[in-house]
Amino acid sequence: MENSKGRKPFYQDTCAEDELDLYELLMVLKKRFRLILVTTGLLLLGAIFYVIFTPPKYKSYGFLKVQNLPISFSENGVPITLPLISPLTVKELINYLNELLNSPNKEEIEKILGRSLIEKIISIEAWIERKNPQLVKVEIKSTDADVIGETFSRVYSYVYKHFEKDIKNIKETLGDYLTSLKNQIGELKKLKAKLLKEEKYGEAMKVSGEIADLLERYYALKLFWENYKGIEVVLKPPKPLEPYAPKPVLTIAVALFSGLFLGVFLAFLKEWWEENKRRHQGRDF
Repeated sequence: MENSKGRKPFYQDTCAEDELDLYELLMVLKKRFRLILVTTGLLLLGAIFYVIFTPPKYKSYGFLKVQNLPISFSENGVPITLPLISPLTVKELINYLNELLNSPNKEEIEKILGRSLIEKIISIEAWIERKNPQLVKVEIKSTDADVIGETFSRVYSYVYKHFEKDIKNIKETLGDYLTSLKNQIGELKKLKAKLLKEEKYGEAMKVSGEIADLLERYYALKLFWENYKGIEVVLKPPKPLEPYAPKPVLTIAVALFSGLFLGVFLAFLKEWWEENKRRHQGRDF
């Protein structure tokens, strides 16, 4: 369709230019097809070599729980101070193992984990769980899936030994406090019997309330004392079934797309370079 002056509409010229540009782009790709193919092939070859020759890496994680005292307590009105075992300290202690693992001097870490393990361990890292601050997550990465469980056990043993004296002190202090509570309850029971004998029922009822409060406190603390370990394993890291790296399919796919992209870029770059070179040579003549 032409206008009154016999010219083609402006949108037809634009479409024709777009078709011409697209045709030129396709011709450049066809002309530089070998360059694109070589670039893609080299990246694919590198990815295949990486997948074949890179040892598989495995990771798994377990949880340690730091037990906190359920109540604060005092004896004869004086608060009893106990050693503090915090999840933050446990986390820092485990991350210190990771620093030793990556240090040039392996003597100290060999004493803790053993030479056979540290040769296969990549890293040991710990975090405090946000939802449950009592839990410390321990992640172990290794080139051998079979050693992760044993490594976790040795890490736990190392942490437990570090706090063993504190844990023993807490157990002994709680045991002494339980004995003190038991004696108090016994004295109050004697007092209650005496008050009942003297027919002082109001005072006897008051003493009964004190006995009930102490008994509730006693049994709650006794249950905690009997099960107190200071630091305990909540979940051992399961053996990973598949490596987290390398991932053959993903690696090759990324190499393929990266190679195509780089090859196309180099093709247009070379075409632009040669075109500018021809222009400058034409001007010289």
